[in-house]
Amino acid sequence: MREEILKLLREAEGELSGEAISEVLGVSRTAVWKQIKALKELGYGIETKSGSGYRLTSSQRLLNQEELKLILENVSDVISKAYYHATIDSTNAWAKTLKGREGTLVVASEQTAGRGRLGREWISPRDKGIYVTLKLHPPIHPEKAMMLTQLMALGILRGLKAFGASDVVVKWPNDLVCRGRKLVGILTEMTTEIEQIEKLVIGFGINLYQGAYPPEIQNRVIALEEIARGTPEPLLLVQRILESFVPLYRRFIEVKDLSFVVDELNRSSAVVNKDIMVVKNGEKVPCRGLNIDERGQFWVKEPSGRAVALTSGEVSIRGTDSYI
Repeated sequence: MREEILKLLREAEGELSGEAISEVLGVSRTAVWKQIKALKELGYGIETKSGSGYRLTSSQRLLNQEELKLILENVSDVISKAYYHATIDSTNAWAKTLKGREGTLVVASEQTAGRGRLGREWISPRDKGIYVTLKLHPPIHPEKAMMLTQLMALGILRGLKAFGASDVVVKWPNDLVCRGRKLVGILTEMTTEIEQIEKLVIGFGINLYQGAYPPEIQNRVIALEEIARGTPEPLLLVQRILESFVPLYRRFIEVKDLSFVVDELNRSSAVVNKDIMVVKNGEKVPCRGLNIDERGQFWVKEPSGRAVALTSGEVSIRGTDSYI
């Protein structure tokens, strides 16, 4: 109910009476008063005038469960539930425990046990980043799941560009980087039944502000505040990313491949037409990045001149003399 009251107050011109709110929502005025009180305790500036009603005193959008539910309005056919945690062990791990088949958004301001691809730790300090997971149930074969990682990367990229982060590129298959340093990491996990996906979670973390990172990664990370036009509100950033990703997801479910975005994937790549190091089983092989195909495979040219297709589960990509 709180999110509905927030929406009504934002849409109102001037004050809105408790009676009017109660009639729209079909609840008592006492119930409305209790929810207004709860919203004030969450930090919203709400002015109460005797005889005329309630008025929001600022346009501030706080990061909480009520606001997350509101940003689902344009994507509710794909994502219909939302949860917020100030702190959590891992948004992916928590999302995997959820029952039901509703598309679900999970957001946290801190992770105490965040993970990246290949079991690596994802440093997730409180209020220095935004940590997000989508739980989905795509009707696709499990072998196509890695394509959703790349669609999420494009959705995030489009969302970031809306805030002026124009120099960000995608390091296949699951990172977004800027100036050779990591800004975003993506982790896709799934459970399967025979030849179908039972549950798929796509998690991503975005570095919003500079923080005290461990010395070994300090020079390999970058924060959004360093490259964007100011730092967007986390809530608005999540909304833009969802509204960029969901249309891609809808189209992907129809065509079952990446043919409709393959040009954008290659244009936005940090590794296509670049000299790179392919790391597999601890061995580094210098290669030349060629292209990403409609199946999401990354084609490279080995020192022998042979072209081979890489899949995301088997390798890491690095620059020849740096992270990328």
